[in-house]
Amino acid sequence: MNNKEINKILEELYMIDKELKAHETELKKIIKELSETRPDIKPDQAFVSELRQKLMLEAKGADKNPAFTWSLSKKMALAGATLIILALVIIPYYNLKNKDLNSLKQANKNKDNRFAMEDLGDRAFGSLNFTPSDSAGVFSEGASPLEASVSSQRVMGLGAGGDISDSALSSKMIMPNPIVYEYKYVGDDFEIDYEKAKVIKRKTSEGFSGSQINLSGFKVGKIDYSKFKSLTLTNVNLVEDVDFGYNLNLDLVSDNLSLYANWEKWPTVDCQDEACFRNWQLKISDMPSDDKIVQTADKFLQDYGIDIGVYGQGQVFDDWRYHYTRSEDKSNFYIPETVNVVYPLVIDGQIVYDEQGNVSGLGVDVNVRYDKVSSVRGIMSQVYQSSDYEAFTDKEEIIDIAEEGGFRNYNYYIMENSEVREVKLDTPSLELVKIWQYDESKKRGEEIFVPAYVFPVIFEENSDMYYRKAVIVPVVKEIIEKEQRNRPQPMPMPAVRGGGVDIMEEPVVEPMIEPQIMIEE
Repeated sequence: MNNKEINKILEELYMIDKELKAHETELKKIIKELSETRPDIKPDQAFVSELRQKLMLEAKGADKNPAFTWSLSKKMALAGATLIILALVIIPYYNLKNKDLNSLKQANKNKDNRFAMEDLGDRAFGSLNFTPSDSAGVFSEGASPLEASVSSQRVMGLGAGGDISDSALSSKMIMPNPIVYEYKYVGDDFEIDYEKAKVIKRKTSEGFSGSQINLSGFKVGKIDYSKFKSLTLTNVNLVEDVDFGYNLNLDLVSDNLSLYANWEKWPTVDCQDEACFRNWQLKISDMPSDDKIVQTADKFLQDYGIDIGVYGQGQVFDDWRYHYTRSEDKSNFYIPETVNVVYPLVIDGQIVYDEQGNVSGLGVDVNVRYDKVSSVRGIMSQVYQSSDYEAFTDKEEIIDIAEEGGFRNYNYYIMENSEVREVKLDTPSLELVKIWQYDESKKRGEEIFVPAYVFPVIFEENSDMYYRKAVIVPVVKEIIEKEQRNRPQPMPMPAVRGGGVDIMEEPVVEPMIEPQIMIEE
């Protein structure tokens, strides 16, 4: 690639992120090196995030094991790393030894918030044992109490709205027939051009433990704290006691920080009747544009010093708009107060997806009523380890698995009155997908990132919206084999009356037959 082509790419990159211009010399070198193996470089948001990561690694120099520093501003009293937080918050309650504290501070000097990847060789993570990820709640942590109060009356997805008309809230509403999805691949042919499958795992610190914790100075309750041995501090929770304040939860095991609204300090309304609810609910005219919502999220992240260097541009999840346009009674449609913005995580130049086919990364909830951020999830360390596993390369089998619903997507029961709907799948792309596995040694689940084919769902006009954006098929052979071996087979069930509502019938009581006495003559 010549200088003219490199300069053209740089011009496009500066339009996406003007701050990159300060690193032009380094960028030219990186782009030239990448062009030798990737002549078809596309200057998009994912490529920008990849360049940021490479700039971080070059700035790091010889240090091959960078760890993580929480990077929040002084406004939240959390400037510095996890260990600094412990020093500021935990010391008044836990009597840490001076020599231990000094060593912790020294260790913190070697930590930063840079991306790093360490290659551990083949099968370094051992056997991959998978468990289904927990179902997401109806509401995110940033949902307001008003939204939570109607959670039992409507079904919502991430950032979704819903019909709240009298008929919709009626407890006598008849359940529709159950839906069974059938999947059909209608995409083009695609090539299998990989031999191994790289599995990636985020490196964590496993908590704050050992001799560093001493409860001898802890005086709450009549209990001998010295009897507790080998204590590990796994979680810290802080509450901001101001108007529109936040709760901050620091998970020291997974190196993960989340913050969400301290609702005791946010204005709330406790509606007890429909008139109050109608008066308080938002109108469609109250909903700002997606650009404005992203601007609110961007400003919060900037004001609080939350580093988004490894993430792509924020994307609004507004599936509720689809349902609003199809609603017959728009005046009774519930307009959500909280809208979710996701900044896609980018690892090794690849945007990360979840098992539903959505982009996955830093989640920011924006309360549109007050134009304020109500929660942030996924502020975490960016130190990763990778290991190669045997790849699954049978293209026909990959398509067959997709047409069965893909990874962890099952039809458990098929009833005689089930409504069958066809879901068409488009040509897949090989992406990085976050899934969950169960670590038997640690007795807990953890996320890993695996290469997987993502089959986009084709949404046709005037058709009902399928709840997934895509069907995924991991290309790690061990995962596929275990998944297919344990895949439940749909079980037929007898039809029930009432449009899918189970109706208990009165038992049929046969008349009693009186005993007869036989008299022998």
